[in-house]
Amino acid sequence: MLPLLTPVGALLLFAAANAQSPSPAAGADIRAIDAIYETGFLVRAVSRQDPALIVTVGGGGARISDAQWKALAGSRDQIVELDVRRSHIADADLAKLGQLSRLKRLHLESNDISDAGILALAAFKGIEYLNLYGNSRVSDGSVDRLAAMNSLKRIYLAATGITPEGLKRLRAARVDLVINGDAAPRAHE
Repeated sequence: MLPLLTPVGALLLFAAANAQSPSPAAGADIRAIDAIYETGFLVRAVSRQDPALIVTVGGGGARISDAQWKALAGSRDQIVELDVRRSHIADADLAKLGQLSRLKRLHLESNDISDAGILALAAFKGIEYLNLYGNSRVSDGSVDRLAAMNSLKRIYLAATGITPEGLKRLRAARVDLVINGDAAPRAHE
């Protein structure tokens, strides 16, 4: 795992990565990356060979500000993983996340997402990993929408409003989907 980057470190890493091999994120906008960092997010490249971005709020706890949303939008084609746990994300905020065209991994733990928000998330075409832990307003009403997210490979639904029956239904609809870290149905579900 690479260390977290400062703006200068990000500049050096992206210059080196872009010189070594072209990628969809080649020619990364260093100003946009610095803007993400300067608004309080932690940001790093996937690897030296892949300058796509992993962005996290760190510990979370504070609401995402307009400046932070703007900084994320400035790198919408570079962010592949976003961790906004405990950031007071509500259903209305999910449209902003939908602008991140390369997003594959999304951490939404302990926010205020409901079944209405799952409708917005279902429109995200490339999501492979989704963590909804602690979003108690996500219920069995979202099971069919979650099952229809064909790119989804792993989902965490513990501490949501989805019942054991809802989990059984999801497992039956998507036998390929890893749910709550367990690829096989649990005996108590």
